Amino acid sequence: MNLLQLTYFKKVAELEHISRAAEQLMISQPSLTKTIRHLETELDAALFHRSGNSISISEKGEIVLKYTNQILQNVDDMCRELKDTSALNNNTVYIAVKAAASVIPKYILGFKKLFPDVNISITQTTLDLADLNTTPPYDYFIYSSVEKPIQSNIITLLQEPCHLAIPSNHPFVNDEVVDIKNCSKERFLILRQQSPISELTNTICNSAGFIPRIDLTCDSWETIYSLIDASMGIALLPAYTWNVSNLPHNIVLKPLTQPVYRHINICWNYDHSHSENAILFRKYLISFFHDLCIDSSNSINVNKQ
Repeated sequence: MNLLQLTYFKKVAELEHISRAAEQLMISQPSLTKTIRHLETELDAALFHRSGNSISISEKGEIVLKYTNQILQNVDDMCRELKDTSALNNNTVYIAVKAAASVIPKYILGFKKLFPDVNISITQTTLDLADLNTTPPYDYFIYSSVEKPIQSNIITLLQEPCHLAIPSNHPFVNDEVVDIKNCSKERFLILRQQSPISELTNTICNSAGFIPRIDLTCDSWETIYSLIDASMGIALLPAYTWNVSNLPHNIVLKPLTQPVYRHINICWNYDHSHSENAILFRKYLISFFHDLCIDSSNSINVNKQ
């Protein structure tokens, strides 16, 4: 038994006429008759009453018709759902984010205003670039690095300077710039371990010859600001993606003697083909971070006292 047999049977049962059914199915009458006969043999049931050239569905035929309608309807529903799912997937851009999470709402809202019919699926992750090939099929992975990557499947969205945030009563407050080597006895405030800023802080301090003293890890940059404000420690802060233009008044930003930058990058898998919407989103993101850099550069007040 197959779907073709059930489709032919349904049409004959609805019309109760072989010739008209064959005409609508666009097959020959002998072929249709043969198909119905094979189905009856497989089911070991007479599905129609036959009298000369007229036929009518039998009691057993009614039973088969009931289930045939259900089967064919289920097949239609399955095909429709598969089509809808495919359309949704093509209309959804999947993003894994490890860095610059605080500006996610800004670029999602901005993109949705321009393209309201495109869905964006965001997953905040702790995965590394090396894990990209083993993760679910994200369109893009947004992460940070100290060095600017040069791979052809990676675009640097933003080169972001990092400054040292200290309380206004700190001994460094009168220094024009701060040498990170002089921070070996300071308490550093960071987000959770293995966050991009945590990794950056460790990298910069290690390059200066010491392991940073980390007594507190926080869940948000607002908490870090509050702790600096309370003279509980200092922090290395990205200039553009951490809203430093709205720092409390008694927190001072100091540039470092050796400028420190982090790079916000967008990466994609070579083997992953992108939809038009995914390409559209990437172009928008490049523009967004370009404008973010300009706006933040104009508003940030480094070395304020």
